[in-house]
Parts: sequence; C-alpha cells; structure tokens
Amino acid sequence: MCMNRSIEIVKESLQATTVYKQGLVKMKEADWAIFESKLNQWGFENPNQLCHAIVAGQFPKQQRSEQVEKLLDRIRDKGIKDPMSGEVSPTFYKSADIEDFKSYLYNRYKIERSALTILNYYRRYTDIFFTSPIMLKDRTGHVRSYICDAMRRFGEWYDQRYGDPEVRLLIDEIVKRYELNKRLRIHDRLWIGDSEDLRERIKTVLSVKSDEFDILLKFALFSGLRGTEIEYCHQMPLCKNLTNCVCTNLHVKDKKNGFSVIVVNRRFGQKYCYFTIVPTKIWQQCRELNTVGYDRRKACHTLLAALTDKQVAFMDLRKYHYNVNYRSPMKEQGAEILAGRARSTSARHYLLNMIDEMIDHYRHGWEAYGVDFKSV
Repeated sequence: MCMNRSIEIVKESLQATTVYKQGLVKMKEADWAIFESKLNQWGFENPNQLCHAIVAGQFPKQQRSEQVEKLLDRIRDKGIKDPMSGEVSPTFYKSADIEDFKSYLYNRYKIERSALTILNYYRRYTDIFFTSPIMLKDRTGHVRSYICDAMRRFGEWYDQRYGDPEVRLLIDEIVKRYELNKRLRIHDRLWIGDSEDLRERIKTVLSVKSDEFDILLKFALFSGLRGTEIEYCHQMPLCKNLTNCVCTNLHVKDKKNGFSVIVVNRRFGQKYCYFTIVPTKIWQQCRELNTVGYDRRKACHTLLAALTDKQVAFMDLRKYHYNVNYRSPMKEQGAEILAGRARSTSARHYLLNMIDEMIDHYRHGWEAYGVDFKSV
C-alpha cells in the first residue's frame, strides 16, 4: 500500500507541475485542405497527433534506401568514421571542414575561378554522389567530368586533413562501379566526315585578308589552341633556358624547317595544354599583335560566320586542327597530344624523343589539305 501511495503522490506531483502551451496556426482555406490531405497521407487524424509524434521522435520515419545501405556496408568495411562523432555514418562527409577544403582548393589551383568551380560542383552533387550515384549517369559528360574531379579532390583533401586514405578508395570505387568517368568526351570521333568539306573550310579561313584578323585566325587554326590558351601564349614572357627548365614562362624552340614548338604546360580546370606546333612566321606575327583578347576573338567569330553563312565558328578551328592531325601520319595519338587530351608522360616522350618526326607528320598533314606553308 505504501508503494502504491508513493506512486500516486509522484503522479500527482508531476501533474501539478506540468505546464501546457497552446498555439494557433492561421492559413488559407485552400492550404488547410492540402494540410488535411497530408495528415491523412501520414496516418494522423488531427494536427495534435502529428505534434505528439514529432515530439516523440516517431515522425518523420527515417528509411534508408538500398543505395544508402550499400554505402554504409562499404564504409563499415573500409573503417571510415565521421570526423566529428567518430562513428560509422553514411553522411560522414557532412561533418568535414568545408572551409579548410576550400583553402586546399585555392592553394592547389593557381586560378581562383578553377578552385571555385570545383567547390561548387562538390557542394551541389556530393549528396547525390555518395547516396544515389546512379542518378548522375544521366548528366552530360562535361558535368560528370567536373563531378568526378570535385570528388577526387575531396578525397585527396580528406586523406591529407584526417589521415584517412580509404575515402579516396571509396570515391574511386563509386566512380568506376557506376561508370561516371565513361564517355565524357567525343573528341575521338571525327567531327567532319567529308575530307573535301574540311579542305574547303580550311581554304575559307585562309582566304581572309585583313591585317586585324587573318593572323589571329591562322594562329588559331594551325595551333589548335583554345581561346584562353591563345591569349595565354600571347601574354606570357618567353624563357631562353630550353634545357630542363621548370619555370612557368613559355619555352619556344624555333626549328630550321620553319616551324616552332611552343611548350605551354598550362592547366585550367579540366583543360590541359602541353605543347603545340605552328609555323614560325605565324607565331612571330601573333606575338606582335596588340591584343588577342575575347573581344578580338569574338570579332573573328562574327567575320567567319558572315563569310560562311554561320557554317564556321572561331571555336571550330580547333576541331579542324584535330581532324587534320588525326588523318596525318601522326594518327590519333599525336592528335590527342597536341589537343591536350593525352597523358603528360606521352606528351613528354614525344617532346623529347619524336618532335622532329612529329613536325614532319604535322607538315604533311596540312599539305594534304592544300596548305602551302611558304605562302601562308
């Protein structure tokens, strides 16, 4: 009896000290109808039941998807833990120090915009990448290449920051398993199917006679450089040390056969440029131009569009360059190197051991399309 009495006293005490609060919600009649339908969908008869379920932690019910469960299994196998709680969690990346990751990117990339691009792709796609990576397969190759780059940079930073290399392995596993790094580019396909059409378009570009534009057009055509790379080569100072120099300036070797090898070694985001080959005369004339900036390139684009009824654009010159080299004796491997899409080891091998042969292939390739370098 004493125990029962004690329990009753405790209950009475709790009831006496419990303070209740009541709140009102005001909404439009149409919105209230939507709210009531949601209540029925969730299994509640009135808003009061919903509030009690939220307080008791019974709503919303957390259901992990099959993909999240698979991710958890891989995380457990690799021993990856949340850097804050030290527990195994599928959202371990959310506790990472993003500001420190941002600083890492800014130190890694010399150009601020490149670092910011990688950071934005990480912020936007990181949840999807770790929980539902199969959804990323529908993205374009361009977007997926940036996503893969952003996640790999995150893995490198995570290893450096928290001393956990398993995250890098997990990222590589996701990328390979869902083939996120497949079919990123279509540059290995021939952009133009008709050789005669390519010949006519090259002829059109070389027929432009203008002190303001023809030199820039010829340099863009024969170098195959992107617009920003052309501007980079025009502005960067030249280094006279051509033997084992690792400075950031341009290194140019003028050959006796009338061609120059321009060693660029530039990386911008996902874009690479190792070196290119151009007629020495065109290279020297390009360096003497006052500007090759965006406005000048846009003017060249407008001129080409007017001459060809919008069939040729300034950016197409890089594609023509690739197609000519692809069909030359240097074949696909040499064309890929000049386009900046090969491994740096392959580019270094060609530059050190096969550059004279590559120049001969380059010359034969252009001459096959009616280009006379003596009159260019």
